[in-house]
Formats: sequence, C-alpha cells, structure tokens
Amino acid sequence: MVFNDLDFLIELAKVTNGTVSTTEIAKKTRLSQQSASRKVIILEKEGMIKRDILGSGQKIRLTEKGIDVLEKTYSDLENVLENEKSERFVFSGTVFTGDGEGKYYMSLKGYADQIREKMGFVPYKGTLNLRLGTRTEIEEKNVMARSGGIVLEGFSDGERSFGEVRCFPCRINGTLCGAVIIPKRTHYPKDIIEIISKENLRKRFSIKNGDTIEIEVSQ
Repeated sequence: MVFNDLDFLIELAKVTNGTVSTTEIAKKTRLSQQSASRKVIILEKEGMIKRDILGSGQKIRLTEKGIDVLEKTYSDLENVLENEKSERFVFSGTVFTGDGEGKYYMSLKGYADQIREKMGFVPYKGTLNLRLGTRTEIEEKNVMARSGGIVLEGFSDGERSFGEVRCFPCRINGTLCGAVIIPKRTHYPKDIIEIISKENLRKRFSIKNGDTIEIEVSQ
C-alpha cells in the first residue's frame, strides 16, 4: 500500500496521545525512516500537525486544520457509503416453480411475525421464484446480500433452529410488491431469487412459468 499524505495524517492521528519515534511511525506506515521523517516535516509545514521534540521521541498533535481535513474526509466517506447502501439493483429472471421451501418457511410463526412487524404485511404462504440469467446479476445479488436489507432474526422452535434472513423491498413493473429474501441457509443455488409478498404475485401480475420479468430491488 502506498501512503499518501492523507493516509499518513490518519496514521499520525492514531498516535497523537503519546510519544512516538520516527522509527515507530515508519513501521506503522511501511515507509523508510527517512520517508516517514520527511512526511512528518511536510505535514508540519502545511499546518496539519504540531510537534514537540522530546528525548524519547516526539509528541505529535493535530492542529485545527488537520482535524478539519480528517472531518471532511470522514463526511465524504460517510456520504459515499450511504449512497452505496441505498443503491438499487435491477434483476431479470425466469419464473419457475420452486420445491415448496418458501411456502414452508413463510408459514413459520417465527418469520411471519417478524415480517408483519418489520415490513408491515402478513406474507402469502409461498414465494415467487426467479432464475437469474447472467453471471453479473448473480454477482450483484451476492454484493447485495452482504449488507443492508431488513433482517429477520434466526430463531428456534425447540426442535430445530432457523437462520437469519435478509429482506430487500422490490418492485415489479414499478409497483412495490414485497421483498426479495436471501436466507443465510438455503439449498437453492446462487442464481435463484425468491420474492415474498402479501399476495399471490403470479395472479397479481398474470405471471406463469417461463415468463421473464424484471424486478427493481432497493437496499
């Protein structure tokens, strides 16, 4: 990793409460001692830090200017991450009949109660199943599954345990219709998307096996 001045300032911010030697700074930033010393001097000249030279090393303090730079960077990154979290995904898939797994799980009180509480509807006992057609869409689904969504907590019924499920609100033909569910545990391959809803989506949108439909999913 190549450390630019901002990276270096962040590393210095981590040691501002104590005395640190140039050797220690160089080790943390994987720079030579000479390069680390040069960067410290540059940041001091730019007014980002102040230094007190001590016998055992140097005490480094961020200036108001240095703090402002880090706060702005933090704000910018926060905005970027918020935009990523609110990203929308569009998937196109072929409708097929599942093996009844969705119907079984949606009938479980542990999931149904959470869907009603967190998503505001009682789930229809069954899911609309789509098979994705491209590797890119499968990769996007995997990205989506790793963060965001509405989490249904796992639970136990005394005999077996059931895993966490992430739900992502989705639209068909521009109409909010329910949510894509991504269970933490499933035997379905990664190219499968399951959609839950308060109603039978096949009837609502006149969908049959073999139809290709497009859905828009938000995090």
